[in-house]
Amino acid sequence: SNGLVSICYMKQNDESPHYRSDLIMVTRADDPPNAPFAAFDETKAKPAKLISELGASSWSRRLASHVELTRRGVDSFRAAAKILASTDAVSPALPQLIWLAAADTNADTRAKIIALARHRSPGVRSLAMRALARFGAGPDLDEVFSMGLQDPDPQVRLAALTGFFNRSTELPVEIAVTTATATLGDISSSTNGTYLRQAACFLLARRASVKQLATLCEDADLKRRIVGVLATGFRLTVPRWDEPLDKSVPFDEGRGYSVTYAGGIREDLRQRGPTGNFTMADAWDAGARSQEEETLFALLLHRLQDVDDKVARQAAFFLHLLDDARSEASAATVLGLKAPAQQNGAPLANATSTGTKELPAAFQNLDWASLAAQGDAKKGQELFTTRGCANCHSVKDGDLGSGGPSLKGVASRFSLDYIAESVIVPNKVVSPLFRWTYLMLKNGEETSGLITDETATEIQVLLPSTVRRTIKKSLIATRELQNRSPMPEGLVKTPSELGDVLAFFLTQKERAARNPVPSH
Repeated sequence: SNGLVSICYMKQNDESPHYRSDLIMVTRADDPPNAPFAAFDETKAKPAKLISELGASSWSRRLASHVELTRRGVDSFRAAAKILASTDAVSPALPQLIWLAAADTNADTRAKIIALARHRSPGVRSLAMRALARFGAGPDLDEVFSMGLQDPDPQVRLAALTGFFNRSTELPVEIAVTTATATLGDISSSTNGTYLRQAACFLLARRASVKQLATLCEDADLKRRIVGVLATGFRLTVPRWDEPLDKSVPFDEGRGYSVTYAGGIREDLRQRGPTGNFTMADAWDAGARSQEEETLFALLLHRLQDVDDKVARQAAFFLHLLDDARSEASAATVLGLKAPAQQNGAPLANATSTGTKELPAAFQNLDWASLAAQGDAKKGQELFTTRGCANCHSVKDGDLGSGGPSLKGVASRFSLDYIAESVIVPNKVVSPLFRWTYLMLKNGEETSGLITDETATEIQVLLPSTVRRTIKKSLIATRELQNRSPMPEGLVKTPSELGDVLAFFLTQKERAARNPVPSH
């Protein structure tokens, strides 16, 4: 019998947006001729076999053959070009053939691809446009791409847009703006045309002049202002993928940027150039900003005062990514976020965490349900605030508390036993997401707390005193994640106080029941 096996590659998946896996069919060694398929080694196959496999019903076989033909180079490209014109528009081989043929720089082949950009099938037109955008050159293609932007099919228009990214000819700014604004539709409700709008705005971000972007940002038309803000924000916050990053960008190298080749040869990719993670706030803070960048920053800053909330919020989003002291408070206000100064409440005095997992004698052998029933929810709410709990935990949307786990509807999610013990002995059961980190600084100072934010150069630590402290990574000698809770002990001092707090938490359960989350 046959079977399917999914193989997952875990190494480095935790640091990648792609989850690599293979789906493998396991068959008998003596499979009969009518088995699902005959396996072959594409690296040893003849060109004719690879070309024929481009029309296979299996996507994986088409891909493997396409990759091998690409590896073999110009002879494969010429072979694909010869049979391209006679291939039916519905053939599964057509996408691969168009792409392989486009890689051939032969003038006759180029003419074939341009002709396919006018094909009756929108799918074929789209494929041809994409191939010309990738491999085409010469001013004659401007007419082809401009024609594509007028196409009734959105995928063809999207492919045509990509053709203008790396052109040396003048950018048709108005065509790009019209393409972007046309997808906005009814701004209050429409979600159509997202990819077209994004591509058009990225095109403007790459190729429009600062003066052109400024004109868009200040335009009287709402849609054109939105496009201007999007393009300006993209230019400031999205690095170009095809250009090296500025050497001032601080990388957090993380761990394990290496590959293992056939034969077991292992290479550290960091030896080939900068490798790692960074935030745009890190890059913005570390770099020597140009006059152009400062002008674009000023354009977004001005749009925070826009009469339309949608424009102001979009500008605030991009500014928030830069985390510039000149704009962050205003951007946070527009976005409805906590300003940095609002994060810390009054520090708790003598807040400590011993790590004990045993209930104090005064809290042993208590009936938590009876204690909660006798409690005063109003007093519990006051204790929640005055004892500093609200500095780290939120109980409803809009609360300032952050860093610690949300307690919204906590009594609907956990038993009273668990809640009571978590308040009195927070180290008894520690969630992996909220373990504290021990830090030894190079000056000999020791500190511990919950890491609530981290960039390439700094970390923010929520201390047991509920104060947040920002520490430069360059000052850290030792860093160790431990199975301890950063929550201090002794916040609730008597069983009576615990009963009040539990009663308060139970009111959150009742509130959640009165306001259920709508189903979709």
